[in-house]
Amino acid sequence: SDPKDVEALHSEAIVRVFIDDVNDNAPSFSLQSYSVKVREDTPIGSVVAILDATDPDLGQGGEIRYSILGESEVDSPFTVDRLTGTVRTVKLLDYEERQVHTLTVRARDRGTPSLLTEVTLVVEIVDVNENLQAPEFEDFVVAASVLENQPVGTVVTTIKATDADPPGDDSRVGYSIRAGDGLGYFSIDDQGHIKTLAVLDAETKPHYWLTVYAQDHGVAPLTARLEVFISVTNINDNTPLSEVPVYYPHVPENSPSNTPVLQVTATDGDLDPSLVLTYRITGGNPESFFSMDSSTGILTTTGRKLDRENQPEHILEITISDNGSPPLSSTTRVVVVVDDVNDNSPQFEQNFYHMVIPETRNGVSPSNQNEVESGEELGFEALLNNDSWDSLDAQNITGVPLFRVLAVDRDAGANGEIHYSIKSARGKGRFGIHPETGVVYSGYTFTTGQEYDLMVRASDLGSPNKSSTARVSVQVSAVPVTSEHAPVVKSPDQHVEVTESDSVGFLVALIQASDQDGDTLWYRIVDGDPRSEF
Repeated sequence: SDPKDVEALHSEAIVRVFIDDVNDNAPSFSLQSYSVKVREDTPIGSVVAILDATDPDLGQGGEIRYSILGESEVDSPFTVDRLTGTVRTVKLLDYEERQVHTLTVRARDRGTPSLLTEVTLVVEIVDVNENLQAPEFEDFVVAASVLENQPVGTVVTTIKATDADPPGDDSRVGYSIRAGDGLGYFSIDDQGHIKTLAVLDAETKPHYWLTVYAQDHGVAPLTARLEVFISVTNINDNTPLSEVPVYYPHVPENSPSNTPVLQVTATDGDLDPSLVLTYRITGGNPESFFSMDSSTGILTTTGRKLDRENQPEHILEITISDNGSPPLSSTTRVVVVVDDVNDNSPQFEQNFYHMVIPETRNGVSPSNQNEVESGEELGFEALLNNDSWDSLDAQNITGVPLFRVLAVDRDAGANGEIHYSIKSARGKGRFGIHPETGVVYSGYTFTTGQEYDLMVRASDLGSPNKSSTARVSVQVSAVPVTSEHAPVVKSPDQHVEVTESDSVGFLVALIQASDQDGDTLWYRIVDGDPRSEF
């Protein structure tokens, strides 16, 4: 048969290979060198350091033994445990005799051949303060002061502590601030100068406490403690200020002398209890309508009467000063509003009016016209004695406007609001007056040549009210039956300006017209004035 057709046979076996260790690794330390500090008063037998080396070899190749080189066992103050590597003292240490010991520590394994590693151990001896004299202050507490607002770095005071130790670090003293509410506000240097770290404000914090320590530079430092009280001295650095920047008091006009208006009050942020504030009027009082108590700030009226109609308000400047050194001051404004009282009667533009009105043909003719015009009311004396004052209903005006009388009251509010009324002698009942505008109306027929005497009264609405009267003479004039030419207005389109402060009776415009026929002309506002403001 073909050998290719024969199936190959195989078997498996586990072979365990054991590798025998040889001493091919030397002991190794975790650091290349070691450094420690030991106080000179360390007792004998104290552990100085533990030098732990490792060796990965097996058996005796991994067993380590430690030894110290460089110093004989007799002279060296240190010894090392051969098995653990622990270094201990075997003698008392003396800083003055020797400050540094440099040891070479060897770690050797027990393999064949034996391998070793060496490392350096530097032992620094720390001096112990053998003179136990601590720094001393002369007192337990000292007090100092500093002016407020001084620049940073201002020296407040200097403290000093003494140390009885011999010259050297044991007697060299340094200072530090360790406690107190002045931490962060003051510093101290090695000369004992206490300085400011911030600009101090006596009004914010008037004093501070500091706990200061003096410490020598010995190996075992000794300290002394001192309490420092620092007061911040106030200076006049705050301006007196009124409670509000502007006052708006009210006072009635015509008030008698010494009527209180208001009291200006101010505060001063300075802490000086001896500071006194003074109040003065320094502006807005040229006519001396007001006076002010310099110590209390009370503003009062003087003997000069206040008149709202002449000056409705007075703007005063008040200066408030302290008596510090230097004195400081501020100003505040007092706007005195003069309240109105009903001290003015309405005044007509004229005491006597002579009015000419055109005759009318389409009015009402009373049945008793002749009686009315020829009866007992014909005399002006009867007009004066007649107490029957009448006004039209402002919401129901009838008739034709004939003319207007105008009165002015300088008072304000209801004291200055005017109500018009009318009474007649001859022609009683023919005329009516608008109570608010003073326009006189009539719905009756008037014939040329008729004359009428009227009295008009203007009363204010104050309490008690005031009034005045004016006499009006009315004459009826003929109107041409035929007229060839219409009146011509010289300037039919006029543009004028008025201000809201213009007084009643202010001349706004003058309307002029002419007529070629020579007829008498009458003027009347027919449109554009729904509130009868002109």
